[in-house]
Amino acid sequence: MNKAGKTGIKLQDKNFSPEITSMCNLTVELSSSYITSCVYDTINNEFIYFEKNNDSIALSSIIAAKEFKDFISENDLLKNQFKNTTFLIRTQGCTLVPLNIYNQKYQSSYIEFNNPLEPEFIVNSDILQSINLVNIYKIQTDLKNAVLDFNPHARILHSSSALIKGLFSIFKNKMSETTAFVNISSAYFDMIIISTEGLVFYNSFKYKTAEDLLYYVLFVFEQLKLKPLLTPLYLSGDIETDSLIFELLYKYIGKLYILKHNTALKYSYALDTIQEHYYFSLFNSELCE
Repeated sequence: MNKAGKTGIKLQDKNFSPEITSMCNLTVELSSSYITSCVYDTINNEFIYFEKNNDSIALSSIIAAKEFKDFISENDLLKNQFKNTTFLIRTQGCTLVPLNIYNQKYQSSYIEFNNPLEPEFIVNSDILQSINLVNIYKIQTDLKNAVLDFNPHARILHSSSALIKGLFSIFKNKMSETTAFVNISSAYFDMIIISTEGLVFYNSFKYKTAEDLLYYVLFVFEQLKLKPLLTPLYLSGDIETDSLIFELLYKYIGKLYILKHNTALKYSYALDTIQEHYYFSLFNSELCE
């Protein structure tokens, strides 16, 4: 079932109803471009609902908490009771630290090494136990409080945690060569390099033009001594194959692919119209510990 309206897109399985949400997990991804939500049926182990809301949260602004409260007050899906609820924060800027050297006492120092910590922000961290990483990032204190006021048991994660976890789920045991991944948002993109031995590189870059994005991708390849014509590059996120970004990357990258769904997860037929490389973090948050 596909419903369009103020929320933009709603796709739901015929079996979805408020009566079953207590047996389902809800994930909501907050970003400065749009808000997406999905529902995972823990009994049948599949995604049965997707929603894209054209509203957005100015995550770096002092009005973020107010915008979040306005969103939850108007959103019918969030009025239901769920088994587990996760909120993803989709922002640029996080720091990855190996779990075996991580010390929570110093997490502010970790984040401030790359990103200044403004007074209105607090440090948050996601432990990715299975891949021996801790993802450290900042979130507005008022926004975090607003999320926990709405649901004291809600889990808050950075979108890049779900992105990295999903990529490792797909490629960890299939990796035969160093591989690059680019996840594109409207104003920045994440770039990840994974080798047969694990995570080699993660960073995010602001861009305004397709040429900007291409420059940063080729710069990372050069710094890591990767050959653009031989190193596979997978694309996910807000990217179309008829876009200038894709056209430029196709010109310079010899092995360019569009990322497919993670087959470790099941999706209702009702979600078939969603392009597989879209909303990768949203769906793969189900894999986070």
